[in-house]
Amino acid sequence: MFLVLPTSDEIKSAYNLSNDQIKSAHNLASDDIKSAHNLASDDIKSAHNLASDQIIAAHNLASDQIKAAHNLASDEIKSAHNLASDQIIAAFDLADSLRLFGRAQTTRGRTLHVRRQVH
Repeated sequence: MFLVLPTSDEIKSAYNLSNDQIKSAHNLASDDIKSAHNLASDDIKSAHNLASDQIIAAHNLASDQIKAAHNLASDEIKSAHNLASDQIIAAFDLADSLRLFGRAQTTRGRTLHVRRQVH
């Protein structure tokens, strides 16, 4: 039995083939890692943009609701002010009417009294 040893060219060829397979596997893994990184990065950017848009939308909604509440309160205050104003004016008008009515009664009473004395 003879033991057959590989020649130096066969060893070099096997070594080079092995190295090429390692490089190829490394490049493939590196490409997969880059691809996964880019995908994750894109997902993160998308999630960030979505969250940012939702924050902006929530802020705008809250701002609109605050404005609406402010306007409603302002309208209610104006309405209450106008009602109070109208009631004050009505009260003054009533007081004037009563004062004039009282004068008319007093004048009428004196006139009648004077007329009675004359008759």
